[in-house]
Amino acid sequence: MRITIAIIILTALLADVPIYGAARADAAVTVAISEVNGNWEITVPVSHVTLVVPEAGLRLIKADSGGSTRSPRYFYLKDDAKGERIVSGWFESALRVKDVKQTLQGSWDVEGANLKKAGFEPYDVVVGGIGDWATISYQIQVPTKAGSSVHIRASRIIADTWIDLHLSVTSGETAEDNRALVTQLLKSMTFRVR
Repeated sequence: MRITIAIIILTALLADVPIYGAARADAAVTVAISEVNGNWEITVPVSHVTLVVPEAGLRLIKADSGGSTRSPRYFYLKDDAKGERIVSGWFESALRVKDVKQTLQGSWDVEGANLKKAGFEPYDVVVGGIGDWATISYQIQVPTKAGSSVHIRASRIIADTWIDLHLSVTSGETAEDNRALVTQLLKSMTFRVR
């Protein structure tokens, strides 16, 4: 049985990360995902924001590894045709976030500890920003000698919605190449405010 590095990392990252209101599951607060004109359109009906992610091989995956992945506002897209590209995240009310950078850092502190518990030591951790996103980028050692696994945690508020993302690219390519790919993936996303 093949267990991918992404599932192991995702489980470690999300095991204890609190997501507000994760117990509610009515349709108005449950993520809605549709494929429209070669894009994934992701929203929560009570939100006024739609995140548009170019499909580009990404498939909708039903992922429930426990913890915050059980949130009705969680989504997970994956492309494993050439290595792995993952876009996952949550939509939450912006009222719950007073400072995006501080919230992202607090979440990262928990994730970093969970990664270490799972035997993964994040390195090349960089706190910064890409466009209007507050970001934390990092790498995880891949179990094989060749390749790299580059990740970006990205968070921002748009209208009444806080969007928190985890993007990763894991492949046989160099860290520099995968960093460029995961950064371009984040930059390729757009929004519609309703």
